Amino acid sequence: MARDTAVVTLQNGIDNVEAIASVVGSGAVLSGAVYIALQLASPGVVVRTGGEGRIVFGELSGAMTERVQRIASVFEQSRIPHEVSTDINRVLWEKFLFIAGVGGVTALARSGIGPLLASAESRLLLTTACEEIAAVALGEGVPLPADAVDRVIQQAAALPPQWRSSMARDLADARRLEVDALSGAVVRRGLKLGVPTPVHRTIAACLSVHQLSASAKPHTPPHSAMQV
Repeated sequence: MARDTAVVTLQNGIDNVEAIASVVGSGAVLSGAVYIALQLASPGVVVRTGGEGRIVFGELSGAMTERVQRIASVFEQSRIPHEVSTDINRVLWEKFLFIAGVGGVTALARSGIGPLLASAESRLLLTTACEEIAAVALGEGVPLPADAVDRVIQQAAALPPQWRSSMARDLADARRLEVDALSGAVVRRGLKLGVPTPVHRTIAACLSVHQLSASAKPHTPPHSAMQV
């Protein structure tokens, strides 16, 4: 890798920057998030199932550097929808709020989003899962907007009632789960910061049992749509 190479990480989760920086150096890493609906039709064949998709990226410092402008120019020339963010940490945590909060609860309940929101008890569970993430984000020095949790619940309510997260579908199909990178990350950071995360501790504990079972099985390619 050349000295001035930039590495843009687009994976789900909040641990990726640190993991990649430990290999390539923190100065090489830019962070980002991708918003797109995909389907893995067969090994090596990925189908876009909805929308144009969008990449949001930026320097961790928020600076509008020359390399950010250079990468944005490449995206522009390639006609890849993109946005440069000067607050990429907030962007990552807001996306994480949905995929770990809503995604974790739909997997734990093995339910579509409609029934979860229709029940006062399960709606409270969804809200509390998101509030735990927001509290951890605040402890990490990334305060989210005051209405961030409400907006996530509204976003979930706008989905078809039968919608389930990709992790819920992976669970139903006995595939490996992202639970360690999602609820597991919430729990680990909460413990470090002294922030209670009982809902995510429950999600991580319950789903880890299925993670062990899935890991023991031969890999089979998923055919479900994924939202990332």
